Amino acid sequence: MPYSERALVAIISAQAGADLSAKQFYAVSLVNDTSQPVPGVHMVVSTAAKACTGISQDNPVSGQAGGIQVSGVTPAAISASQVVTAGTTYLEVDSGGTLIPHNAGTIVALALETLASNASVAIITVMLLPGNLPLA
Repeated sequence: MPYSERALVAIISAQAGADLSAKQFYAVSLVNDTSQPVPGVHMVVSTAAKACTGISQDNPVSGQAGGIQVSGVTPAAISASQVVTAGTTYLEVDSGGTLIPHNAGTIVALALETLASNASVAIITVMLLPGNLPLA
């Protein structure tokens, strides 16, 4: 069962740069977006194989503020048809902001739960590993 350690985490907030209402627990990044009604830094779904700012803790629509957990233990979305092992599977961002076992991209988290192959996106507990660049 996914859980988080709130006393040991850092959560920041940012305005959503797109509709993220179905993206709670997905990897997100901060971008400087001048195309929004209010230009500035916005949260968007992270790019595959790149680093991320953290994991979305909310489900904001475009323009609404949401929380991003940037360190600690958090639930995270894992892509369909993936197998992960607690404590040994490092994870990277997949297309669409879900996580997959590390292949060639930037490692962003460590799985803390085991997951057998699943038919759809699953939520498991991960430990974020911040500071793994490059971002984009």
